[in-house]
Amino acid sequence: MAENDEILKLVYADGNISYCEAKAEKNMVLVKGIADVDVICLSKNDRMPFAGVSGSLPFSQEVEMLSIDENDSILYDVQIENIQANVLNNSEIEVSVNLSIDVCAQKNEKGENVSKIGECKNAADTPSAAIYVVQKGDILWDIAKRYRTSVDCIVALNNIENPDLIYPGQKILIMKSIAL
Repeated sequence: MAENDEILKLVYADGNISYCEAKAEKNMVLVKGIADVDVICLSKNDRMPFAGVSGSLPFSQEVEMLSIDENDSILYDVQIENIQANVLNNSEIEVSVNLSIDVCAQKNEKGENVSKIGECKNAADTPSAAIYVVQKGDILWDIAKRYRTSVDCIVALNNIENPDLIYPGQKILIMKSIAL
C-alpha cells in the first residue's frame, strides 16, 4: 500500500505455513515456524481502490509431553484454523492467526520383537481384547461363550447389523472379561 492510502475496510485475508519444525526436548516438544499472511484492503485511493499487504508471522509453541526426551521421534502437523484481521486506524492493520498444532511422539526404546504368535491354552480365562476370525459353522453365541462375553457386546463393538449373519473369514473384535 502506498503511504498516503487510507484503509477503509478489509476485504480478504488468507495465509499458509511456509516453514515449520518440531524438536523433542525433555518433557516437551517445541514447535516453531512462520505463517505467511496476505490481506486485501479497500482503500480511499480511487485510482487504486484495492491494495494488498503481505507479511510473515513467526510462531513458537511448547507442547508438554511427559516422559519424552530429545532422542524420541516426533510427528507433527500445523494448520491455520482461521485468520482475523482488523483495521486499527486508517493506516494500520492488526492480524491474528489461530493455529492447530497436532503432535505425536514415539518413544525410541530397544526391545525384543515378537517372533511367534499363537493361541493361549487358557485364552478364555485372560481378560483382554482378541480378534477372532469366523470359521465355517460358527455362530455368535458359541464365540461369545468361548470368550466369556455376550452376543450383545460383540454385536455392539463390531457394529453387526444382523447377529445371525456372520461369514467365514470375517474378523470380529472381542473384549474379553472375567468375573473376579
